Amino acid sequence: MNRCTVLIVTDGLELDAAISQSIGLMDELNDKLPFAHDPSKNELYAVGDGASLKDRIGLPHGKPGAGPAATYVGDLHYIWSDGKWYTPADCPPAPADHNDATGWQWLYYNVMHNSGPSTYCFLWDIHPLPLSEAA
Repeated sequence: MNRCTVLIVTDGLELDAAISQSIGLMDELNDKLPFAHDPSKNELYAVGDGASLKDRIGLPHGKPGAGPAATYVGDLHYIWSDGKWYTPADCPPAPADHNDATGWQWLYYNVMHNSGPSTYCFLWDIHPLPLSEAA
């Protein structure tokens, strides 16, 4: 894995508070990651207003790529929303009429679709260390 991508969705906060919350959540996640990494190489990749981003998200259908983390915006390995961390392994199941999309793709869609006017979305990249440096 070249990178691990994290989506953090905050709601009901001013931008400064949302940024602070996002940084704190990344610190929390870094302490729990199951792989070796260098926290100093974490990168805030993008910040967006959830209410405007949701207009670009269509209903999930089909498989957009290989692997459990695949979504139509690329691989997402962790999502934080509504006070909880999610991974592809522990997300809610897809609905009965799932359009051949995974539960993970539906979770991403639902998180983004439920974005309100005070929602901010943060995309972070974490760079795992190569096995030779992880020891």
